[in-house]
Amino acid sequence: MSDPTSDDAAEAPASNSLKVRSYVDPAQLALDVQVNVKDLTGCMMEQPGLLAHYGTQAALAAYQVLKLRQLRDARAAVIDKKIRDKAKEDNVKLTEALIEKEIDRHPKIIQAQSALNEAKMQESLALSAVEAIRHRRDMLIQMGAQSRAEMEGDIRIRTAEVRDAAQRDLRSRALAARVGHAARAEADGVADEDALPEVA
Repeated sequence: MSDPTSDDAAEAPASNSLKVRSYVDPAQLALDVQVNVKDLTGCMMEQPGLLAHYGTQAALAAYQVLKLRQLRDARAAVIDKKIRDKAKEDNVKLTEALIEKEIDRHPKIIQAQSALNEAKMQESLALSAVEAIRHRRDMLIQMGAQSRAEMEGDIRIRTAEVRDAAQRDLRSRALAARVGHAARAEADGVADEDALPEVA
């Protein structure tokens, strides 16, 4: 690949040097940020890969912006030199403001600036994708915490139910023992209250 700051690169046609690439497919991003509530573990396992993928895309988009800015600046330098050389030949005095205006109006600079603006938009989209994946992670963490809290609540309810059932069983056995003891005592003709077991 040629050096984008060379005169040839600055003078290269738009079709070769100013192609702006899109690094994020919005449809794929929409699928990637979805969460399967029935498979939080699977979603958590794929999260680092998604963050790495979209982080890489954002870095590539940022690099594209830098390359196009460098190309625009290289083109501006070449055009600036041509304007100054022409003014010197024609013995015309130009102000810096006028030179800047001429550079900004040049079709190659307009083309380069347009490509740079589009690349900046692609970079913003890529950064937004990274942010969306980070929000997905936060949502997964929250959903995992909520799921754990629900499981702990279910365990507490089951524990309380088991404890209540055990207490009812203990009471019914104690009552049965007391009734049995009272029946034996009546049969023996003894009504000793102290000998009867307490019912809880």
